[in-house]
Amino acid sequence: MKMIDVAQKSICSHITRKLRQVLPAYANPRNPLDAFGAGWNPEIFDTIIDILTDDPEVGIVAFSMDAPGSGGADSSWVSLMADMVGKRLPRPDKRYVFVNNLSVGGLNPHVREKLDGYGVPYLLGMTAAAAAMGNWLGMPDPLPDVPLAEEAVAARWR
Repeated sequence: MKMIDVAQKSICSHITRKLRQVLPAYANPRNPLDAFGAGWNPEIFDTIIDILTDDPEVGIVAFSMDAPGSGGADSSWVSLMADMVGKRLPRPDKRYVFVNNLSVGGLNPHVREKLDGYGVPYLLGMTAAAAAMGNWLGMPDPLPDVPLAEEAVAARWR
């Protein structure tokens, strides 16, 4: 199996200080950040997104979660996370991506519809997502305008 080479930087100390103010005392802010370590708390999660979004050192804010195509698991929370990101858009200086850990059952259609509406990628499986993020970080900023595929063509890729 070929490993995906994606640089994973450490979180800068000024971001770590801000995160420590909202995370529980036992939390250790690092990359990747486990924002669920404190359990689901929408206010804390929203603040964490603000901290990561507002810092120019952070290239991609990636959300790794379990929202299976059949529903259940974290689907309702992920839907709320999508809205938290959506209210911050457009942000040409920041890239967001959602990654569904559960490849069995596909992507959650409700979450997918929301993220499609916001123009935020929703990827299936961590290995493929890591490769995609590595390629995405290597793309020019801002991204060039690319014509969208016709709906019939795009549907075949879903």
